[in-house]
Amino acid sequence: MQNIALWLFTILLGLQMSCTASESTDEAATAEDEQPSVGSLQLETINKVIAITEPVVAYPVNDTSAGAAAAISFNQLNIGSGLMLTATTGVSLGDSTSTIKTKFTQANGSKAFCETVNNAMKFFKEASQADMNLCILKKATAGLTVRNGDFQTWDFTGNSSYGTFTYRMKFALETEDSGSLKRFESFTCMAMGSGQLSQTGYALQTVTDGKLAIHALVDSDEGLAPVKIRTDVEGALNADGRPIGLKTIDYAESQDGRFVHTKVTQSEENIQAISFENSSGRLIQTISFVEFLDKNAATGQYAITKLAYGDGAALTRTTDTGGSVTNNTSSWDGDTLLLDTNEPRRAKVADRTSEFLTTKEADLDVNFSTAETYDCSGTADETITLSESDVAACMDAFDIDQNGSTMCNGLSY
Repeated sequence: MQNIALWLFTILLGLQMSCTASESTDEAATAEDEQPSVGSLQLETINKVIAITEPVVAYPVNDTSAGAAAAISFNQLNIGSGLMLTATTGVSLGDSTSTIKTKFTQANGSKAFCETVNNAMKFFKEASQADMNLCILKKATAGLTVRNGDFQTWDFTGNSSYGTFTYRMKFALETEDSGSLKRFESFTCMAMGSGQLSQTGYALQTVTDGKLAIHALVDSDEGLAPVKIRTDVEGALNADGRPIGLKTIDYAESQDGRFVHTKVTQSEENIQAISFENSSGRLIQTISFVEFLDKNAATGQYAITKLAYGDGAALTRTTDTGGSVTNNTSSWDGDTLLLDTNEPRRAKVADRTSEFLTTKEADLDVNFSTAETYDCSGTADETITLSESDVAACMDAFDIDQNGSTMCNGLSY
């Protein structure tokens, strides 16, 4: 996903953040008068849209709900006495692969930790493409009006290091009477230079009774080997409309003989990934549980480049093309990068081989269905020129420098 067709694809959420609300000048307006209407969606509602990589907040300490109990169970290493996930620095996902490789090589660090970081960089780089669009479009489209519930089409034009481009989105945004988000659906298209627009993405986000569901697809063949990606997100929302407790992300990718399926569970403090990768017949199955360090400020631009991985453990099974199988269970110190023998951390992943993912066609379904297909025809309702500086600022926040196929070579489990 190193081309513009991918980082300008789904606008899964972005256009929802780009709209402005009309304000009543009548101080005596009733609450009913202030509700969103067709052609006038409140900005407060738009800003409640959920990004795929958005952080998760914890339940209040005294919460006794099932969701709170599930989060406590997931985070069990981080409660009670003898904290076992206590790294302070960790390894930043925003560092370049060469910088990370140097750190691990100089420290003679854990190969399991290095590979876990490498996989995380791949995952966040690909999964955050819609979030990058959200950032760009928030900057670029202030002042435009979204019609509540109706499909409309916007074109975006601009220049990049890949050349000039046109990006189209056909979308519909629907809110509840209260102003909260109910549904957002989008079809996205891309053309480089004077080329023909072709579909590169589809996204559907719904909120029902405080439960979030996001479904997003990418299909791009611009510049590099064709890649197809599916991302599905589920979670609960708190009263402020933010993810709370645990968020799950189901991710599948197909590109040039490489197939990946990953199931992520994310809390405020930790992140677990159960992953399967088939690369030209070599199979890698992994379960990792890692301390999740978010170094973003409370305000300002959120950036996945400010995320870091700390203490953790991983269970890995590698099956080479000849059928030879290697199993490994490792734990590590997130600050020193060194292997350790921390049993509570190792216990989070040990003896879980029955949970390894395998290739299943349904899990790897990364294709548009008939209902998710758009021919990209017709005339746009709006045409917007993107500022190169806005695009660059958002790319700095979401474009991880992931090129680490050899990043962990020479290290030991």
